[in-house]
Amino acid sequence: MNSQDLLRKLNDAPFRPFHLRLANNATYDVVDPRMITVGDSSAVVATRNIRDARGNLTTTEVTTLTSTQAAALTTAQLSTLTSTSIQAFTTTQANALSSTQLRGLTTTAVGNFSTTQLGQLTTTQTQGLTTTQLNSLSSDNLQALTLSKFATGQVSGLTTTSIANLTTTQVS
Repeated sequence: MNSQDLLRKLNDAPFRPFHLRLANNATYDVVDPRMITVGDSSAVVATRNIRDARGNLTTTEVTTLTSTQAAALTTAQLSTLTSTSIQAFTTTQANALSSTQLRGLTTTAVGNFSTTQLGQLTTTQTQGLTTTQLNSLSSDNLQALTLSKFATGQVSGLTTTSIANLTTTQVS
């Protein structure tokens, strides 16, 4: 079964539980489509409940994600995380997030990243942020970013309020 076949099975309406047998002959009962995050050439199978009562990842479970698992999270999954859960991401986990994942986040979700996490974003990740996301950041969060990592379009898209919130060190 390839990733497209697995995605079709997970997106069946209505969803029907199924057994998944891996190459090493391990088997899993897939009782909920949210148990699997499908990548291009791999899939992550949740083998225990990693959701809170609303179906979201808990802070405790966020801390146990590998960088591969963090990279496999959808923007929808990331956007449902609480501020505490987002701030529980380690540098390694946060660096595993793609610019596409970051670009797809709500402004609230981006604003929930700590100043430390934002300051450690790579150039590619920083350039993945939209001007709407950047302009929605608090002054502390905006000041945590390294301006030299911004794309030209991001700089020109900053509002006068955001520009006023930049430090002299960022601008020079």
